[in-house]
Amino acid sequence: KQHWQLIERGREYLEGQSFGNALKSFEDALVIEKDYPVFRYKELPYLIKQSKRPLLMAEFERLRIALQINELELARSILLTLDEDIRAYDFMSDQKIILLLDEFQQNLHEEQ
Repeated sequence: KQHWQLIERGREYLEGQSFGNALKSFEDALVIEKDYPVFRYKELPYLIKQSKRPLLMAEFERLRIALQINELELARSILLTLDEDIRAYDFMSDQKIILLLDEFQQNLHEEQ
């Protein structure tokens, strides 16, 4: 029951564009699926990615600003986290995200 409540709550958060809360709900539901013999909701990985993508885009914006104001240490930290999240959440085939990652890696390299 809690599993479905988390999925439904996540969907409500997603509809309301509360992406961080949606991601947390979906990830909590995924933990339940892994730890307990409940029905596996096949759309859960998709919903997790759908929630994570806008958060990644917001981080790219933070990275852009950090580079703009020459906060290179912060930019490196954001870039490292983005790279880890892109791999962890399987966004390696998302062309737009990979192009942004490559572009910012190049920009940061040029700033150093």
